[in-house]
Amino acid sequence: MIISAIDIGTNTTLQLIAEVNEGGNISVLDHQQRFPRLGNDLKSTGFISDISINKLISIIDEFTKISNKFNVNSTVIFATRAMRECSNKNEIIHRIEKIYGKRINVITAEKEAELTFLGTVNCFKNTPNDIVVLDIGGGSTEIIELRKEAIAYNSLPLGAVSLFENYFRTQTQSDDNQKPAAKYLHHIFNTIPNPPSNNKMLVGVAGTVTTLACLDQNLKMFEIDKIKGYNLKLDNIIKWSKILFHLSPEEILNLSDAAIGREDILPTGVFILKEFMEYFKFYEITVSERGLRYGMVLEEWNKNKSYR
Repeated sequence: MIISAIDIGTNTTLQLIAEVNEGGNISVLDHQQRFPRLGNDLKSTGFISDISINKLISIIDEFTKISNKFNVNSTVIFATRAMRECSNKNEIIHRIEKIYGKRINVITAEKEAELTFLGTVNCFKNTPNDIVVLDIGGGSTEIIELRKEAIAYNSLPLGAVSLFENYFRTQTQSDDNQKPAAKYLHHIFNTIPNPPSNNKMLVGVAGTVTTLACLDQNLKMFEIDKIKGYNLKLDNIIKWSKILFHLSPEEILNLSDAAIGREDILPTGVFILKEFMEYFKFYEITVSERGLRYGMVLEEWNKNKSYR
């Protein structure tokens, strides 16, 4: 069965086209990412701008044409925090449904965590009980693990875009400018009722960790085979956080094309990663290219047993 999974996030919209065999193994046929920035100024305005909506519609159109080339059997479209919070959610859903006949499912934080965990642990030999998944998004950060055979998750109201807008709008930052942001992060971390278990393997998904894995290996382009399973050490993350905050977005782009679309918010995402690992005493994080889209594919495959 060939499935297209489209993930509409706060900063990024991604597509995974994958074939799933009878054993539930995923073969990637194509993957795309675009940056409509739905979360821009969302906190201050309460709605997603027309500019971002038009970008999203254009992206859905492009992704639909790509899907047609692969003779996709089923398409699923999920949206996360930005769409959960915006006041014009119904208008956006209606417009896209009217044009393409495709339904956008605005999923809960709990559903997002469940599918992200499912998609991430699918490729690891470690048992799911031994893994903590960290997903630093544009508008939220998810911490997910399995406890007593049930998904335990914390969805934190901070992400690379939202923290950038609140604390890091200037292109370069001094150490003094980072202190209020760190204080805010520590406050949020301190409110987590069930802190993540640092005796488990920490696995990171999404653009912050995958881009940082490219920088840490001096990769000028995104090379998926060198990204997946790469171990980022805390000492190196601390080093990169210091470097990135003293570079302009243009200088960050010069380091690697993998930073395209997040060159302005990458320092903020890495800052969240660094503060999280220091606070909860994780000393390395294993990078995964998987996550929500892979969970979406697996769930859709499970629903369509007739294709097996």
